[in-house]
Amino acid sequence: MVTNVKLYEILKPTLGEEAAMAVAEILPAASNLATKDDIAELGQRFAEVNQRFAEVNQRFAELETRILRWTFTFFVPLWAAVLATLVALVAQG
Repeated sequence: MVTNVKLYEILKPTLGEEAAMAVAEILPAASNLATKDDIAELGQRFAEVNQRFAEVNQRFAELETRILRWTFTFFVPLWAAVLATLVALVAQG
């Protein structure tokens, strides 16, 4: 691994003392740089997260369908019966 001091020493003969110092100060340490393997691993992790989000979205869609089915199965007949009872009471009165 090349440190900033080593980088300075390598660049000094080619660029000169001042330019080598500037480059060595600007560049981050090699341990802070991502490798191709790091980026590939990050891409894999993003793919896994996207898959999990897709699964959660699918489960929410299924839940929404079940709630609507339950609503139409139980509440619509209940309110129809309540409305029919109110109509019958008003008609008798």
